[in-house]
Amino acid sequence: MARFKGLSWRSRFLLPMALVFLGVTAGLVFLLLNGLRRSLAAVPESDRLIATAGVGTRMILLALLGLAALVALGTVIIERQVREPADRLLKAFKRMARGDFPEPLRTETEDDFGGLVAGFNALAEALRQRDRLSNKLHRRLEGELNAALADAMTDTLTGVYNRRFFRQRLAEEVARALRYSHPLSLIVVDIDRFSAVNREHGRESGDRTLAEVANLIKASVRACDIIARCGGEEFALVLPETDAAGAHFLARRLRQKVADHAAWADGRTVPPITVSVGIAGFPQDCRTSDELFERAWKAVLYAKEMGRNQVRHYGEVVAAGFQVTPSLTGRGRQLAGNSGGGKPAD
Repeated sequence: MARFKGLSWRSRFLLPMALVFLGVTAGLVFLLLNGLRRSLAAVPESDRLIATAGVGTRMILLALLGLAALVALGTVIIERQVREPADRLLKAFKRMARGDFPEPLRTETEDDFGGLVAGFNALAEALRQRDRLSNKLHRRLEGELNAALADAMTDTLTGVYNRRFFRQRLAEEVARALRYSHPLSLIVVDIDRFSAVNREHGRESGDRTLAEVANLIKASVRACDIIARCGGEEFALVLPETDAAGAHFLARRLRQKVADHAAWADGRTVPPITVSVGIAGFPQDCRTSDELFERAWKAVLYAKEMGRNQVRHYGEVVAAGFQVTPSLTGRGRQLAGNSGGGKPAD
């Protein structure tokens, strides 16, 4: 805590200075008058006028010297008693203007300067409290905003991105791959016969199955890959900088990991779970993000048609001349938007 001493220049400077000045002046006058009396007593009558004038001149000179000394002393006292505390107060104001609130200043007087210091302390404390409240409010709003953003782009059941955010990120990755001529792959994973899990074991078992599959996918991909739940039991994986061979390797490993997962290996909690996986690549299979999703989805439909629990690439769909039939259409058309894709019942 900064401490201000002697801020009252009225009570601690002017009055003592005046008393000193009067004392010194009285002493000089007494000494000079006493010296004049003695000097004049020893001077002949004819020379007393000249001697008196000389003594008066010396008295004036001594008085001027004493006054000059008092002025110098007063300047030093003002410098120490008034200007230095004022400079410290000005520095404290400048710190507060930068947002660095100083500790309360302390003064031993209650005069005008003391009142100014007290006012500064009250202002600094009010601003300090407002700054703490503002920071607390900012942190709370930032946390609420981050939570709202996470809710807006995350599927709460599985913890992966939702369909809306997935479509946005897929479009961004396609644009980046086009700009830099880098490979990009998309994997779509659909849980086989998922409706039977909900129907025979209840929706809680279905929710646990979705969460387990999502965890298996998250444990299988890189940090730069994008995972999303883009339908009831469908997941999509956007793989930047990944060609068809890399996508095939990941898809086959993921399919096997799901099939071997211990959570349903005993067949008692839920029936054994498998997935059908479709792959498409950019730019060899499509020109836009919508086409990329549509063609990966058609590869999923082809995997379903060929018996489920397998991985298929869009190139195989084209080579086989596979067409989406009315029996394969359903909720997947809504998933694929206007792309013309379809989905089998399971």
